[in-house]
Amino acid sequence: MSNSAKQRQFFNDAVHVVRELGCEVTTSQNKHFKATISCNNKVGTWSVSTSPSSRFNAQREAISDLKKLLRTIGALAENQSLGQSMLHMMTPNHRTSTTSALNAVIQRDQIMNPSLFKKLLSDTYPELSAESVSAILDIFEKILPTGTNESRGDSAAIPDWAVLEPEAQSNALCAQKVLVTASDKSNRFQFGWKNSYKLKESVEVLLNYYQSCQHTTKLGVLVTNVWRPGEISLYASGIDAFESRGIQSVAIIASGTSLLPICWPWR
Repeated sequence: MSNSAKQRQFFNDAVHVVRELGCEVTTSQNKHFKATISCNNKVGTWSVSTSPSSRFNAQREAISDLKKLLRTIGALAENQSLGQSMLHMMTPNHRTSTTSALNAVIQRDQIMNPSLFKKLLSDTYPELSAESVSAILDIFEKILPTGTNESRGDSAAIPDWAVLEPEAQSNALCAQKVLVTASDKSNRFQFGWKNSYKLKESVEVLLNYYQSCQHTTKLGVLVTNVWRPGEISLYASGIDAFESRGIQSVAIIASGTSLLPICWPWR
């Protein structure tokens, strides 16, 4: 199936989910697939590229845009649940699964094989507990930021994890598992992620979180698209100290749609 045909299938699947909400949708195609969505006497438009360079990232970004649009026109509430005006139209299962249904239409074939990722993770961090490995695998397809126009994505997409972001209001909430992203944008590197920390700042934020939540947190994950061993090594004593107290730390390099666990440079 061609890239354009896969995009059409993705678009049609997403439109089907929106119609299940009770919204009226009309579609058209020119340079993009376009949907005009009407709900609660409000109208919005959503478009999808017919031939993106990275289908997975484009689809993730498109679904994020669609969720925002549905909230704007009152089809979804801010907390990712259905808006109250739509509840009477839906079965109980639909009420809880709309966001999951939208996420599910994203085509996953460009992501690194989860089995390979698990092997690399276990080889790189042999001391990692089975529980921590499973926890990271559970969010494997959700931890990659969507690109320069989006942050890592909806925090609700990875429940039971704290997601540390510069603009977040909940960084002080303690959780057993915590995720932070790092991305340095410069003249040489133009692909910075929105709402991510600089590399050094991300590690500092993570260690500060450990300090505040050391009686709760058991696992911290740094996802980054830039890696400077010299800078990272400045925090070796802190990461090792918290590990001795039972908080495991994992670093993951992102390149395109691939995720590669990477060993801390001093080990």
